[in-house]
This record gives sequence, C-alpha cells and structure tokens, in this order.
Amino acid sequence: MENQVHCKDRILLLALALAVAFPFLGSFGLLEPDEGRFAQIGREMAASGDYLVPRLNGIEQFYKPPLVYWITAVGYKLFGVSEWTARLPSALAFAGVIWLTGWMGWRLRGRKVGWMAALILGSMVEPYALGRQITLDMSLTFWITAALACLVEVGAGSRSRWAGYLFFVCMGLGFLADGMGRSAFGCTCLGWNGQKEGGKAGSALGIGDSDNLWGGDELVRHGVLEVSRIMEIFSWL
Repeated sequence: MENQVHCKDRILLLALALAVAFPFLGSFGLLEPDEGRFAQIGREMAASGDYLVPRLNGIEQFYKPPLVYWITAVGYKLFGVSEWTARLPSALAFAGVIWLTGWMGWRLRGRKVGWMAALILGSMVEPYALGRQITLDMSLTFWITAALACLVEVGAGSRSRWAGYLFFVCMGLGFLADGMGRSAFGCTCLGWNGQKEGGKAGSALGIGDSDNLWGGDELVRHGVLEVSRIMEIFSWL
C-alpha cells in the first residue's frame, strides 16, 4: 500500500510540475536579446542539418555548449518553429527540477517535506521566469539537480550502482548545457567525495572558466583534471 501511495504521489507531482511549467508558454513573443539569439541558433541548426557547429546568421558560435541548441532544433523538426517550441527545453527542465526537488524531499525527510519543497519551488518567481525563457540556466539547473538526486540516492543507503554512474552522466550533460557548469561541477564532486569519505572534505576535480570554447583552453592550460582522483571515485562505485 505504501508503494502505491508513493507511485500516486509521483504522478500527482509530475502533473503539478507540468501544470506550472507549460501553460501560456508560447503566448508572448521572444524577449531580446537572449531569446532571439538562442531561438535563431536552433532554427539555423535545424534548417542546415549541421548539428555540430552552432551558427547565428551564418557566423559560428562557440561561446556556449550545444545541448540546448540540439534540443531546440529537434523540437523545431517535430513541432514546427514557434515561441512555444523554442521555450520547450526550458519548460521541460523546470518541470523536471520541480519533480526532482519533491523526490529528494521525500527521500530525505518524508512525504510532507517533499510536497512542501516542490510547491515552494514551483511558486518562486525567478525559477518560474527562467523556466519560460530560452536561456541555458534552467537546463543547467536540471542536470545539476539530477546529479544531486543521485547523491541523495547514494547517501540514503541505496546499494544500486546506477545512481553512481548516472551522477557522472548528469554532470557531463550539465557541462554540455552551459559552460558555467564548471563551478557546480566542482562543488558537486566535492559533495560526492565528502559523502563517500564520511564527510571529509576533498576535491575530486576542478574545472576552470568554460565560457570560452566550452572550457577546452582552460582545461589544457591549467591541467585541472585530476585523473587519479576520478579513478578513485569510480573505485567506490
């Protein structure tokens, strides 16, 4: 019976997240300058079929990673070019963040806390606004939140290895969503290391400023990938 209640809660929470994120998503025009720029990059990617190199008015754009552009371009192919489709990645990410926040609350402190956390997040102005704009922030937030959910699963005593491996997948996708993920990436790995070492602080790896060519120049210049520490983390899985 308890599992049936939890399943019902998950479905209801998903309905709440979608009800918050999607209504009137395409009811207003694109906001300048960011929405116009990101929407056009996705449109040109869909039109040209070149999913490797993002372009704006034919000019290569490497200052941000391409994951959101890919999702936007696929959305244009499936649903046509519109404001609703352009904002679809952010809306999906916002709904996912609400759901994951509720799930983490349930896992850590029970059903009541989970629902309170989800309702509070869904009623906050800034997350709501970012979830309805074509920016990279909400997509990055989703992948970081998903990685933290993996940490919660591991910290709650789960013996399944999928959460450990999925943690790294989510962080990698977060890096592809927004180069600014370098700070959150380092902090989350710090949290993983602390969880596995009984709270002892220690950095797993660091990443420099990745706004320029997704961070490749910083990674090469500073050599901040501590491979031995990464392998140590994998040995814990």
